[in-house]
Amino acid sequence: MLQYRLNSHKDGRIISTIVFDAADDDVAIEQARERSVLVDGELWCGRRLVASIPMISEPEKPAP
Repeated sequence: MLQYRLNSHKDGRIISTIVFDAADDDVAIEQARERSVLVDGELWCGRRLVASIPMISEPEKPAP
């Protein structure tokens, strides 16, 4: 298992960091996408940037 760090960004600043283990980059990217929904994120493994994770906007609510 490898250790990954997901830094969440808002307005150009890191607002939170989550550290987790995953078997490989693909699994880590999928986990990061599930955790980084309303803000942009960067996924790191040590000093290596694995992926930039864009914000997923909230689904539009239907009009009443």
